[in-house]
Amino acid sequence: MEEGIAGRCMKHLKQYIACLSAVILTSAVIISPAPVNAAGEIINLNVNIGSIGQEVLINGSGFDPGSPADRSVNIIFGKYPGTVVNYSVGIYEIVKVQPLNADGTFSTSFNVPQVLSGGVIEEVTQGTYYVYLTYHIPPSTNTLTILQIAAFNVLAGEISITPERGSPGTELSISGQEFGASEEIIIKYDEVAIPIFQGDRSTDGTGSFQNTRILVPPSAAGVHAVTVIGKTSSHQAGRTFTVEPALNIQPSPGAASSTITVSGTGFGAGTNINVTFNNQSIFSGTTDGNGSFVKSLPAGTFTEGTYLVNAGDSAGNSAQISYNILDASVTLKPSAGSPGWEVTVSGVGFRPNKTITIEFEGLSSDNDISVKSDGEGNFSTTFTVPWGKIGNWEVEVSDDHTTKIVEFEVNTSGNIYPITNTSLPGYVGTGIAVAGTDFIAGRTVSVTYSGTQVATGTVESDGTFNISFPAPSSSSGPHIIEATDGTNIIRYGYVMENSPPPKTQILLPESGTKADAEAFFDWEDVNDPSSVTYTLQIATDSSFSESYIILEQEKIDASEFTIPPQNKLNAVTPEAPYYWRVRAVDKAFNEGEWSESSTFHVGFGLNMPQSVIYIIIVGAALLLAVFTFWLGRKTAYY
Repeated sequence: MEEGIAGRCMKHLKQYIACLSAVILTSAVIISPAPVNAAGEIINLNVNIGSIGQEVLINGSGFDPGSPADRSVNIIFGKYPGTVVNYSVGIYEIVKVQPLNADGTFSTSFNVPQVLSGGVIEEVTQGTYYVYLTYHIPPSTNTLTILQIAAFNVLAGEISITPERGSPGTELSISGQEFGASEEIIIKYDEVAIPIFQGDRSTDGTGSFQNTRILVPPSAAGVHAVTVIGKTSSHQAGRTFTVEPALNIQPSPGAASSTITVSGTGFGAGTNINVTFNNQSIFSGTTDGNGSFVKSLPAGTFTEGTYLVNAGDSAGNSAQISYNILDASVTLKPSAGSPGWEVTVSGVGFRPNKTITIEFEGLSSDNDISVKSDGEGNFSTTFTVPWGKIGNWEVEVSDDHTTKIVEFEVNTSGNIYPITNTSLPGYVGTGIAVAGTDFIAGRTVSVTYSGTQVATGTVESDGTFNISFPAPSSSSGPHIIEATDGTNIIRYGYVMENSPPPKTQILLPESGTKADAEAFFDWEDVNDPSSVTYTLQIATDSSFSESYIILEQEKIDASEFTIPPQNKLNAVTPEAPYYWRVRAVDKAFNEGEWSESSTFHVGFGLNMPQSVIYIIIVGAALLLAVFTFWLGRKTAYY
């Protein structure tokens, strides 16, 4: 039977292609031509292509309901019958007996049958069939005359598609079986081959394939054929996909100050289209051959708010979405100043809960900052002006859909070297040079770094000055350098580095060894651009909790340390040792990682104050003198 089905599929292939062409060129609602003996009856099918089991809607008018109105119509699905029905030898199936309304109309549905069993029994296969009607007159008479007829193309075969409805651009998953083994498959949408972008491109050894993915191309509203063809076997199987209209508006949400583009897909081909925002028409035109349209609306068309957008065509297809229009704006406070100043950037009307990127003209993307907008599309953050030259600089604020550009004016004529930022920071001890113009000749210029004076200089006869000094020890992050001659003032920005020094390795005392009460500690040197000091901790527990630390020595300049006499360590056993560790801290106050800890112990011995030792020595001397005196007298008696 399978070979017979495939043969019949090939037999009707030309009719199938012609039918598909008609679907593309006409509306999805088919009005069939009446046969020669029709008396004004009309029928409409909502689709004229589909698969076995698919529901088809049908309605009619102009029929004779009888007097009294008691007639029905036989809705018949089958092979082409001619002008009359031969109920005994025809190949057909009565799929519905539908009563007529008193005005001669009806509306109902039926499902494409799997088998035609009314006359000659035959399985429904892929190809062209017909829907036709005859009267059913009570109590049991079925007339022979065909009242109306419509062609219907059946797509048969073992494939499935998911989903079965959607707009152009929808991702379709297709699976099938009973094809040739290990053969390439071709997928056509209507009559056009569609690229497979994911999933099986060939069948397996049993002739099956799974989860083959295509994207629905631009196409008009209605039913379209999805056909799979085995490249070697030429086996074909098909299903239908129903295109529904969809709207898209960009950017989303929009901004009153930006151009807004409205596009639609999946509407009727070449139909009149009307688009409204809150019931106000903003566009009327005609869709293209694929049922698509695009319209750009200039900035300022809308004010801020939420709009209900509707698009409907003259064929009755429609789509609706809700769209937000925002009025994005950015404020800088202050909008002018000197390098090193802190500026607050505030924005409203951006996309809610999105990352806002703030870019600075002339600086690399490494210097960009970002902040997240709140649920209403607002944000606020700060930045330190990093550049040193006079002029207007653009600050660009964007959420990837809406972009705003504002200017910040650097209004001093001062210069600083090097210009630093978070990606290229300065280091403690690095030379800093500041310069200025338009100062008062002969005046003394005082330079401060974060409020502390670090250098002075004299203004030249032409009103300029140049002063250099090493970057002082200071915390990581931004600092303000200020130069003033008592009347004029210039501020510069300087960013101190925040990279911690490397981890050091401890050397002495070696782990588990005995040390003196005035123990000597040694560790490897640590190199850091901002130079370092060291912090040493000694504890009675490996946790180094505050309650267990017996000595913490900070700001050790060298990579070694000896316990001073006043801090001598008490004796402890190897079973309950001391623990020690060390870390480097640079002069930008960045703390390095602690070294691995190690243990040592201190042996028992005299560990008393010097005065007590003197008293013991004097006492022992007196006792010795008394003993000597006593011994001398006793000897004298003998």
